[in-house]
Amino acid sequence: MENSNQLPELNGKERILEASAKLFGELGYEKTSIRRISRESGMKAGSIYYFFRSKEEILLEVYARGFELMSDIVLSSLNKISDPWGRLYQACNAHLQGIFEHRTFIEVTVRELPDRHSEPTKTEMKMLRHRYERIFIDVIEEIPLRPEVDRSYFRLMLLGSMAWTLVWYDPDGAYSPKETAKEMVDLFRYSCGA
Repeated sequence: MENSNQLPELNGKERILEASAKLFGELGYEKTSIRRISRESGMKAGSIYYFFRSKEEILLEVYARGFELMSDIVLSSLNKISDPWGRLYQACNAHLQGIFEHRTFIEVTVRELPDRHSEPTKTEMKMLRHRYERIFIDVIEEIPLRPEVDRSYFRLMLLGSMAWTLVWYDPDGAYSPKETAKEMVDLFRYSCGA
């Protein structure tokens, strides 16, 4: 009998991914069992192995999906903007929008650190993260910064600040994601900009 928590409009693989992302985000990878994924997705445990060879393979697909969603959102937001600072504002706005629209998958990309996993999973996770960060590397490369500002640290601090919104951001609070992105970029711009 299928679980009442299932999402009937999704096919089996999608149900597994949605359930896994939710559990990995809430409990962490280590505390999430295939049995729990089975219960949450409404799929028999044996059926999960029809789609995935292992829990690690599920994690990689969830991780890839999170970065794919974010990449699509951020890249499409940059299409018509040429001003370097405008591009950074827009990339950060899209990044925050993506975090809140796809929180289930994005939380896994923030919570599950590659070094906690074995090879080749660790290598694949780092590659997926780097591919996404490449968008910000390219955007930040174009903005005018003071010569002593290290662009790598600038990027890592900005992305880290935005990731932390998963903890403190209140959707019913005073600032929208767009206003939050502007405040964050302004802090960096007026302390590091040329």
